[in-house]
Amino acid sequence: MTLRECYQEFSGDYDEVQNRLLKPERIEKYMLKFLEDPSYEDFCKAYEAGDYEEAFRSIHMLKGVSQNLGFQALFLPCNALTELLRNGGTVAGDDTKLLQDTENMYRMTIEAIKKYKDAVCGDAG
Repeated sequence: MTLRECYQEFSGDYDEVQNRLLKPERIEKYMLKFLEDPSYEDFCKAYEAGDYEEAFRSIHMLKGVSQNLGFQALFLPCNALTELLRNGGTVAGDDTKLLQDTENMYRMTIEAIKKYKDAVCGDAG
């Protein structure tokens, strides 16, 4: 699996991130580091606890990382959640679909990156 194929699996924008980070090695480095990013888990814990200020900070961080790495399909629901939670807002009614969309895109992104890591790095990664 190539980096481009990995990005295609999670509907990322490989060309955009390549224009910014320039080297495939750099893209790979930061993409693999994303597996260690706690932002999504932090968001889930804070949101479930009703700590919407911390949930906002966590989803805002995930939004930024997703945007910087060209994870477009993950960025979009994170961006919408960020705007809902800004200034102490909450997710209610039809907007609860955003929580599921974010989870689905996060899982899809993580699984594609793990698949890439297993294919390219094997046991050494």
